[in-house]
Amino acid sequence: MCSKFKVIGLIVTVFLLLVFLFNFAYGNPLLEVIPEKVIGVLELKDTELIESLSELDLAGFSPGGKGSSELQDYRMTREEIKEELGFDVLDPLFLENIFSGGAILSCLGVSVGGVPEVLLALSPSDSHAFTKFVGAIEVKKDLEEEVSSYKGIDIISIILPKEADLEPLKSISYAFLGGTLVIGGNLSPVKKAIEVFQGESNSLLENLEYKEQKVKTSKKVEPSSFFFCLFGQKLHQVLDELVEVVEEEELIKTLKDSRDSLEDMGTISGVGGYQEKQFKTYMIAQIAEKYVGLLKETDISNLQSLSMFPKNTFFYLGGILPLTWEEIKEDYISEDLQLDLEKNVQQIQEKSGVDIEKTIYSWPAKEFSLGFFDTSAIFPKAGVIVGYSSEGKLIQNLYPALENFAPMMGGTLVDNQYEGINYKSLPNPMFPLGYGIVGDRFVLSSGIANIIDAQKGDMTTLDKLEAIKYMLSFPKVFSLLYIDMNSVSEIVGRFMQMSIPEIPEGAEETEGAKRKESLDAILEGLNSLENILFWAGFEENYSYAWFEINYK
Repeated sequence: MCSKFKVIGLIVTVFLLLVFLFNFAYGNPLLEVIPEKVIGVLELKDTELIESLSELDLAGFSPGGKGSSELQDYRMTREEIKEELGFDVLDPLFLENIFSGGAILSCLGVSVGGVPEVLLALSPSDSHAFTKFVGAIEVKKDLEEEVSSYKGIDIISIILPKEADLEPLKSISYAFLGGTLVIGGNLSPVKKAIEVFQGESNSLLENLEYKEQKVKTSKKVEPSSFFFCLFGQKLHQVLDELVEVVEEEELIKTLKDSRDSLEDMGTISGVGGYQEKQFKTYMIAQIAEKYVGLLKETDISNLQSLSMFPKNTFFYLGGILPLTWEEIKEDYISEDLQLDLEKNVQQIQEKSGVDIEKTIYSWPAKEFSLGFFDTSAIFPKAGVIVGYSSEGKLIQNLYPALENFAPMMGGTLVDNQYEGINYKSLPNPMFPLGYGIVGDRFVLSSGIANIIDAQKGDMTTLDKLEAIKYMLSFPKVFSLLYIDMNSVSEIVGRFMQMSIPEIPEGAEETEGAKRKESLDAILEGLNSLENILFWAGFEENYSYAWFEINYK
């Protein structure tokens, strides 16, 4: 990418930093310049207090933590950004000025060339601070600007360098609408904002669905940091219109595939923010009628893996499989999508020599789960637990592939038995594998004996953990993720110790010492985390999902 164009990436980085690192309360007058019909919106509101960003911990993972090594790394990054832009964009006074009234990032549509029409609305307390910022970048990057007028309002366009090769995005344009600053790619989004500002078209404040989505989610996370909303059917409509006007065959195919995948997509919205020692996000999604009955019938008791993985499982990803692959193909995948999928599968089969549909897709049912447990050895144990539609299909279609795979692992399969359960194993001093049927689930694991013990009740199981109980207490849960960061930190620390030698006294300035300091900062950030949780479920006529990061 041209070095001149790095400015855009750096500016976007700053905006994203503010999304995740500060507390905003959404709902603000900036909505008055955002058009009513949009594809998506990310709404932020002002901070009560923005402390010195020069002391912000970006290297760590917890909000507000300030370790010396992280501070040094961050200050270096800030200086590099200042050198690149010719302006200290992370100056706390500048940021407090620019974001004093909050921010709204919206996507109004997609241009004929396939570029999203993005509009950013801000309310700086001093407009001169922004123009000074733009002027410094233009001088540093040798950029030109053009001034045009639309409905009596000046629009300033920063012309992007031709060598950046970003057609059809040719400029970044901005205008001041009263006390509001609007920024967009090219002129189109800024012109649409001017039309709303002058009352010629409705604002987002008139969008009833947007208001309803806010009401439905706002009470779930208090105080909140942001609110977002994506209108799936609006996006589908825009892509459908684009297919009719674009001429490039490859772009037409991409747009058609995207459009078809969104056919049943409804509105998705969510809210999130920091609370004491916790960051959480709540999301809801409208779903098509044909999926409602299916999700209503989901039964969390099918997730038997929760009572099969031992309690010391530190990573778990599991979900219910309400349909077999044949049922999905027959009723839930369009013909065009099936053709594309078959082409991709065929390519994989040609390279791997494995019949993917027969070996992998033909037999799973009820549930699929992946877990890592027991950190006592150098490598943790791993396990996959899957339900099956037919034991015959499982044995006939999967087992031969596993037998063929054994020589590649440098061994020969051995028949074993443990606690009356027969299974096959591949002896390996570093990562022994075993597979077989435990209860009515297929298990492939490097710790199959532990899973058998857990399933028989001889070990405490994962479902006894408070975090798992907490997630399962929500309505109709059908999928969940659990990560115990204490164990992750232990494993990372162990491998860091093995891979990085001790730094001798007097060698603190060497590359090895700097690398060790950087990794120590990462480990310190990991140590500040307790766990990461994600779960999804069904409630009323929509699906929902929660995401939590819990700090110590």
